[in-house]
Amino acid sequence: SLGLNVIDNLTVRTILIPRHRPSVLYTDFMDMPEIIEIEKHEFNGSGSLSYGLRAEFFLRNFSANIGYFDGYNSMPGLTLDTLIIQSANNNSMVSLKEKSFKIRTLSAGIEFMLGSNIIRTEAIWSDPDEDYRQKEYVMLPEIKWAAGLEHFFGDLQVLIEYSGKYLLDFEEPTIDPVLPDESSFYDLPPMPV
Repeated sequence: SLGLNVIDNLTVRTILIPRHRPSVLYTDFMDMPEIIEIEKHEFNGSGSLSYGLRAEFFLRNFSANIGYFDGYNSMPGLTLDTLIIQSANNNSMVSLKEKSFKIRTLSAGIEFMLGSNIIRTEAIWSDPDEDYRQKEYVMLPEIKWAAGLEHFFGDLQVLIEYSGKYLLDFEEPTIDPVLPDESSFYDLPPMPV
């Protein structure tokens, strides 16, 4: 990370991440059927450069920032690796694999003080490099936002915030998806080979 004060009230920061190290999806708390296994992510690291730029502008009771990031999403997606229904030993298996993908992100935020209140707003646009229609582990393009009000009652600090997310290409499913239990896999007829 490198920061540069362009003028007294303007700072530009850059970050360079030469090697991607993905986070691990925490699924231990979920009650997953025994036939589903999730293979932890193995990333070979080739072409894994990520970088970001951020400009911050400060005045006495006001600050604003704008940022850009081009690199790997911190959390991997899940892709179907193997699907076995009624094998020779009558065991079914669904194997999922963690997979990384790159995104571009543009963000902007404003914070200012109004009396004993601090008002904050932020918006973030994220767009994956790959097509989610071709690769199921890739996220949809999205816009996230947040707006907050912080008020001080003496030493007591109260924060109220609203946040939301809009998925740009979201389509309602035509059927209600149902996650089958383990026994329903055994009720399926054998698949032709």
